[in-house]
Amino acid sequence: MALRNRGKAPQDILLFNEKMQGIFYDAVSDLSFLLERGYGSKSSLQLVGNRYRLNARQQKALQGMTASKKSIILRKGKECSEKYLIGKTVIIDGFNLLIILETAISGGFIFKGQDGAYRDVTSVHGGYKRVKKTEEAILTIGKAIKELKIEKAIWYLDAPISNSGRLKTFIREIAEREKFNWEINLDHNPDKVLISSDDIIISSDAWILEEGKKWFNLIGHLIKNHLKNVSLFHSEPSKKIALVTCVKNKRTKKSKAINLYQGALFEKFISTAESHQPDQIFILSGKHGLLNPEREIEPYDLNLTLQSEGYKKEWSSQVISELKKITNLDRDEFIIIAHPEYYKGLTPHLKNHIIPIDIQ
Repeated sequence: MALRNRGKAPQDILLFNEKMQGIFYDAVSDLSFLLERGYGSKSSLQLVGNRYRLNARQQKALQGMTASKKSIILRKGKECSEKYLIGKTVIIDGFNLLIILETAISGGFIFKGQDGAYRDVTSVHGGYKRVKKTEEAILTIGKAIKELKIEKAIWYLDAPISNSGRLKTFIREIAEREKFNWEINLDHNPDKVLISSDDIIISSDAWILEEGKKWFNLIGHLIKNHLKNVSLFHSEPSKKIALVTCVKNKRTKKSKAINLYQGALFEKFISTAESHQPDQIFILSGKHGLLNPEREIEPYDLNLTLQSEGYKKEWSSQVISELKKITNLDRDEFIIIAHPEYYKGLTPHLKNHIIPIDIQ
């Protein structure tokens, strides 16, 4: 029997088109509001779904995209960076990872949640069947694991799901052929194994991300670095973010960052940023990195342009790490008002950015 595909369902073009994207922004916001205030997830989903006339498939997508602020902070706080993976062992939520990736490669819709994790609306209904893109998905995972310099990957598949044994054999055969350092296991309760593990989890399951110890967003990494033309559906609209450089002139006492920096030059920088009507302004501090304007800090004397290249590299890495937590580096537009030494290590990571004035 010929293998089928796991791409878009026939109705998905209508269910998740550009018009619906705008509706989902509002629906996600409303559902998140209710979850944040302790309302039940099932009743809240039904209430919001009915309000926006979403069918069962759309409501499933909405559920996967939405979380309370408390849950988002908890999940993001456990997310590991790529650097942390070097030489480590990862433990893979097998069906979760594989099915999402099969869907993405096959052209099906992938839904980015408020927590940064990517999910789909596919259901195996107690049974799994290989599709046309299964082998490609496994090879893509293997290639990424090698590039990330992960020492070992341990797969866990749900034993109660039919054909899990066949899939285990298929993955093992590919691993042996490609010399992947993988271990593939069947377990009756793999979720419990994952959340109790000290190894880095690879999963998009919301419960696992909250209950587990640490996780890596492999699907996000693959979408950014390996996959092309993925049909993405977003939980939030893109934003305008202004990054404004600090200046030498400062108050002599502890102040909010927006008030600490003094003089006509800083006022000009802030005024230029505000003229672009950003959703958020951040200050780039040579000492503190990314500063919320409302954060109180002590006066200091440190000019990033005079620091070593090693310091600048580490500083840029810190700023990008902070931006990842609160912005979308691929979708958001960044307005940069800073000296080149402040932004040269940032712009390679910011897909959409403008530099409206030249500062030397």
